[in-house]
Amino acid sequence: MTLNSSKLRIIVSGLIAQYPLGGVTWDYLQYVLGLAQQGHDVYYIEDTGQWPYNPEDRGTGKGYEYNVRYLSGIMQKFGLEERWAYCFPWETQWFGMSDRQRRESSRVCGLLINIGINITA
Repeated sequence: MTLNSSKLRIIVSGLIAQYPLGGVTWDYLQYVLGLAQQGHDVYYIEDTGQWPYNPEDRGTGKGYEYNVRYLSGIMQKFGLEERWAYCFPWETQWFGMSDRQRRESSRVCGLLINIGINITA
């Protein structure tokens, strides 16, 4: 039994690319997957404004390639390859969804679940 059978467009924000580690990934991905499984139109948008952590380099500030590759792979694994966006803070570089797709998903969003970060979609 569901409380409300109407479909919502939902944006979930988190730190999957910021801290590309298994436990951190599941902290945020569980919301995306659970809401999608309930039939909602779910997107993941990440814009922390911070330089991402790279576990291979054990630090931050060397780039975004590892982090974008990680997030893209996770989203593809769960069939969400067209439903994510990540902002790298240097010169506001976006990856994943196009600017048009990101703006459209934000414009008609029925619910934003901001899990402890600041986003500027």
